[in-house]
Amino acid sequence: SRYEADSEADFQVRPGIQKHGHGFSFSVPSTLAARVIRFIKLRSAWLRESGFSEKAAEGMLFLNARNGRPLRPRRISQRIGEYFRQIGVPAGKGANIHSFR
Repeated sequence: SRYEADSEADFQVRPGIQKHGHGFSFSVPSTLAARVIRFIKLRSAWLRESGFSEKAAEGMLFLNARNGRPLRPRRISQRIGEYFRQIGVPAGKGANIHSFR
């Protein structure tokens, strides 16, 4: 079904790839869902303009800018940790990838 960006209802999400083969669902606020959808559209345009294929991207959201291939979960976690350190958040204070859930 098509998502309407101005809908006030939460968007239900169940990632196709989950740790330990789980099938968990979660709610995403409509405003965040609209932003993610906009990012996906920009990502598709970027892939085309950069000469990368959706096949190389494997349908993943976060991609390596040098080759268009997916960033692996460990690398995403590392980057988030780097970003927290850059803004002065002390390590071990609950600021990690899991705090975005």
